[in-house]
Amino acid sequence: MRPPGTERAVLGDPRALWLFMIIVVRRVAGAAFPVALLIAVADTRGLVIAASVQAVRVAVATFSTPFRARLIDRFGRSRVVLPQTLVAAVTLVLFVAVVGDDRAALVLIYVACVLAAVAPAAVDAVIRSAWAEIGRTERQVKLLHSVDSLLEETGFLLGPVVASALLLAMSPQQGLWAVTAAAVGGSLLVFTSSHFRTALRRPPAARPRAAERTPRTWRARLRTVAGPIAQPSLRQIVLPLVMMGTSLGWLGLLVPQVATASAGGLDRTGYLMGAISLGGVVGGFRYALVTWRASLRTRHAVLLLAFAGPLATAALTWSSAWGLAVVLAVSGLAVTPLYINSYLMIDDGLPEDVRHEANTWVPVGNNVGYTIGITAAGLLTAVAPGARTLALAQSVLAVGTVLIGCWLLRTARTLAPRPAEEAASHAI
Repeated sequence: MRPPGTERAVLGDPRALWLFMIIVVRRVAGAAFPVALLIAVADTRGLVIAASVQAVRVAVATFSTPFRARLIDRFGRSRVVLPQTLVAAVTLVLFVAVVGDDRAALVLIYVACVLAAVAPAAVDAVIRSAWAEIGRTERQVKLLHSVDSLLEETGFLLGPVVASALLLAMSPQQGLWAVTAAAVGGSLLVFTSSHFRTALRRPPAARPRAAERTPRTWRARLRTVAGPIAQPSLRQIVLPLVMMGTSLGWLGLLVPQVATASAGGLDRTGYLMGAISLGGVVGGFRYALVTWRASLRTRHAVLLLAFAGPLATAALTWSSAWGLAVVLAVSGLAVTPLYINSYLMIDDGLPEDVRHEANTWVPVGNNVGYTIGITAAGLLTAVAPGARTLALAQSVLAVGTVLIGCWLLRTARTLAPRPAEEAASHAI
């Protein structure tokens, strides 16, 4: 154990700094790729086809992520990550090549898209699981998770900007190839990190032995297929992320309409949505530096309430772009902390033999919620168009999320924290 006062020393380690630099490359390229792909496909085949290709890619990647991480939990990092990474690099290059071929059949594009989406290794899950091994104190682990989540938010901000700059400087196909090169380079560059290579060499956690002669019911088989998400503890971690994603998906349709009506045009949408990311960066820094006395469960509920509470005023603020931007920024203060707290809860409460897969459910939960939110908002817009209707529904959704947060807070206070978690909550 390092002496007190050295919690931040881990960030000054050149090995950690190099890994963080690689993470920046990976996250920026990952955020730039969807934009470059959408523009490149739309340039040759139209926006409808481009949107459908993007939807297939996101859906396949989202729902396959936990199963890809399960391979790591089952067979070990050293056996899975490098082969999967190499296969993913090849399939991504083939996918981009097919996209750039005007003569390629549409079905071939979809097949190549599925293969490229299902192939990547769960490298981010390995990195997030490794923070608990790199950090020597609870505060160091919290700081590493915080920096990781802040870099992810930074990637979301910079990725589209980088993609737009490339597309202004070269053709859509050339821009897509440039982003692809960065994505492949980032996926291979991570193996130059000594921290990452050390994490890969760690053997898989011992799996609990199943009781002999225990009859296998259909419920037991279903839990085996579902994996760690079948555990109530993980579902309570993921539920706030699903609710947050649902609101973000709903805002994905509400904000463009507000931008068109009140901010001077649809092209102002990015500025309004950027308020959430700005709040997330500020909130992430705040969470990393503040000392919490509450348990991880209590923090999780409070952060969900902090996210949803401001959005309940959407029905009152939608007519003013500035007013909505302030609401989004205040709500965004809880976004990055919710991610950080989720990973800390997984480190603290989930068995090590399922931790990689459990980590993937954090972004997957948000993505599932986002899909639900933007789909429901689209259906409502088709029936009752207008920003006012969407804003009222957003307020109702926020109130429902607040009620869920209150239930989680009550549950957290009625459940006595384990000694390890109680000690961690006082240390972080």
